[in-house]
Amino acid sequence: MKCVQVFSLIGCSYQLISLFVNFFRFDVISVIEFTFPEEIIVPDVTLCTELVHSVNYETFYLNHSSLIPSNCSHVNNSNQLRHCIQSNFGTVRFASWIGENFNVKTFYSKLAIKPEQLFTNISFARKSLSQSNVLKEGICTITPYIRDPLLCYTINCKNRTNHLILNQNDLKEAPNLGAIYLLLINQSFFNQWNKTSIYFTQPGILPRGFEFSQKLLDSKPFEPILFFVSYLRIYVKLRPFPYQSNCLNYSKLYGVSHRNERFENCLNDETSKKFESITYSTFIDVQSNLSFSNHLRSKLTFKQEFTKIEAECATRIIHPECVSNYLIPINVGRELFNRKSNYSGFVIMAPSYPDLRKKTKPRISYEDLFISSGSILSFWLGFNILHHVGQFLSTEKSSGKIENNLKKSKFRAKIGRRKKLSGKWINHRLDQQCNLKDQEKFRALRSSIPKLNC
Repeated sequence: MKCVQVFSLIGCSYQLISLFVNFFRFDVISVIEFTFPEEIIVPDVTLCTELVHSVNYETFYLNHSSLIPSNCSHVNNSNQLRHCIQSNFGTVRFASWIGENFNVKTFYSKLAIKPEQLFTNISFARKSLSQSNVLKEGICTITPYIRDPLLCYTINCKNRTNHLILNQNDLKEAPNLGAIYLLLINQSFFNQWNKTSIYFTQPGILPRGFEFSQKLLDSKPFEPILFFVSYLRIYVKLRPFPYQSNCLNYSKLYGVSHRNERFENCLNDETSKKFESITYSTFIDVQSNLSFSNHLRSKLTFKQEFTKIEAECATRIIHPECVSNYLIPINVGRELFNRKSNYSGFVIMAPSYPDLRKKTKPRISYEDLFISSGSILSFWLGFNILHHVGQFLSTEKSSGKIENNLKKSKFRAKIGRRKKLSGKWINHRLDQQCNLKDQEKFRALRSSIPKLNC
């Protein structure tokens, strides 16, 4: 009999230890869901092109002719200047030439195409916005950024202070079913863009780093084109420490929109301190007085120092983001506009695919731990944990009732005692009043008796 008990105790202990060891590993499992949301938050759209294609060559030729490179000084108009620079320089050499002659602010102010010159209108299908000039009214804003060797424009649309939200009925009203809005671009500038990179992000977030996907669109020169572009939404939600996903909420901890923003801020700060230049392929404000870093990249010392900076900044984003939203651009199609039109355009389409949602949950939850522990104890020792927990709860409930009854009885006794004491006090006061009246009568009687003179 004792051997059976020892064997049962050993088996129970082994299984309980294994269970708790697995629990305290804090393993997670991934759960993937597909959903079709009824509402859509209008995303931010970022369009980027190479610096050589982002120059306003008419302004360059008319107002800054002294800056024209010597091998293109023979040109007679802005079109010839553009062809000369694009054929003789190319993307890399022209970016190096810009770095030798301009800083970020002077290049943008003197040569770059401004948003108001490039984008002519944004048309929403939603009735409340269809008659509005959303650019003039400030519903949509376009912000330029240098992302060496690119110039980018980010379109952000919001309703006053909130994100602009559309429902399915708004999308059904569009001329192209499912279209969010139509973005029109001045064809005289767009026809010099050979390639366009397009990004979709959540409102207020720039597509920083390698985690944001882009779609590269080829545009046929000199012909107005209408691009139809949609996106796929992916949501990822992880669990923080002590679980193995070990994520961080960077927005709460560091005040940034995403962990890639922290990484880029680190790169920009350290590079500007050591070299007084911008970092390659990071978003920079166009009003920055920093220089371009093209002339430094060929130097070995710069490469070594920048590698150290990059490794140091990478240590600040080791942990993944707890909540991430990724919008993957999808090229739906394209068609030619009217050949006589002065515009090209982008039709931003709502997602036609379901949202992909990934979240992590504990491999062994607290409920699983309780149930498994009870099953092990019941199997090996005959200890029914549910029965004993139920008894304990019922005992606690009955003892709570008894305690409440005792409190009520004590309270009633106390009230009764107070009433009794208050009655005695009233009788005592009445006796005192009666005694005072008798004394007054005695004094009056005594004063009325004549004094005897002996």
